[in-house]
Amino acid sequence: MINPYFSALQNYETALVGTAVPTTAQGAATAALTQVSQDVQFLGTLNGLAPVLLGSYLGQFGKNATQLQADLSRLEAELRTTTS
Repeated sequence: MINPYFSALQNYETALVGTAVPTTAQGAATAALTQVSQDVQFLGTLNGLAPVLLGSYLGQFGKNATQLQADLSRLEAELRTTTS
């Protein structure tokens, strides 16, 4: 279940690292890259997680996903503004 999300995060990370971004959107791109990198690390901690911690882990997973969506939406909006 996590593998497709993990793969998507890795794709985002590759795209964010390898793409030139206009100066006006660099802050948003950096924020998105930081969140993606943190999420990749966070998902890496799932293996070996004690079952009793799964609930709090999933709660944090949800918060991380919400933050990433906000960061990517901000980046998209700033890219649209600079290309309009």
